[in-house]
Amino acid sequence: MNEKLQYASMLEIPVQSCNITYKPIKKKSKKKKVAPDDVKEQLLTKINSSEQELDEQQFVQNENYADGSDIQEVNEQDVENVTRSYHEKGKRKFRFSAITLQLVIIGALIATIFITNSVYPNSGLNVFMRGVFGSQQVEEVDERVYFDFAPVVNADGDVSLTGGVMTISGEGSVYSTVNGEVLSVVQDEDGTYSMEIAHSEKFSSLFSGLTHVYLGVGDAVYNTIPVGYVEDSVDMCFKDGDGAIISDFEIVDDTVVWAV
Repeated sequence: MNEKLQYASMLEIPVQSCNITYKPIKKKSKKKKVAPDDVKEQLLTKINSSEQELDEQQFVQNENYADGSDIQEVNEQDVENVTRSYHEKGKRKFRFSAITLQLVIIGALIATIFITNSVYPNSGLNVFMRGVFGSQQVEEVDERVYFDFAPVVNADGDVSLTGGVMTISGEGSVYSTVNGEVLSVVQDEDGTYSMEIAHSEKFSSLFSGLTHVYLGVGDAVYNTIPVGYVEDSVDMCFKDGDGAIISDFEIVDDTVVWAV
């Protein structure tokens, strides 16, 4: 035993020791150089062997088809596979998706619109299309006759009736008895004006002796707006569709009452 170790153990001095190991170093192996000629020969050999195998397989298949031994097997397998794939495709289930629902609703709406337009000529779409693409607009003709109206005489002066002609005396504005449209305005020899107002195709009224007129031909006439002005007196009468003066009426409480 080493004397130093004995002395250290006697003095109870701690002693530490360690072991050192070494890993052997691997030597790098040198890659073998491949000769280009050897690589070409190997490639040519593989190509020639693959071509020879293909020729042999093709020759064997031709012999089998010539003998008829392999035709039945191929046909049965192909028919079975085709039939199976056809049945598998035919068994696909129909899926009702949200897009399909929307298409069904759109088709139902279109069908409803076409049916409605074919059954009802005055439906909203037909009226709209006629209004947009209609070349001519049909105007409604007012065929009312005189006894369909209830004229009201708005006069501040005295009113006298003789042979269907009313004479309104006094100065002031002149009002029409019924709404309508100005047909004509003519100035007479004495400087006064005559105005004819159409209330329908078969009923009109005529004012004579107007000092001033406020409307022209084609203007709308309202029974609340004056059509002219008079300084002395004005005559008024009603006409039918033939232009004849209507005389079978009376004035009761400023209202024209037709004779029955």
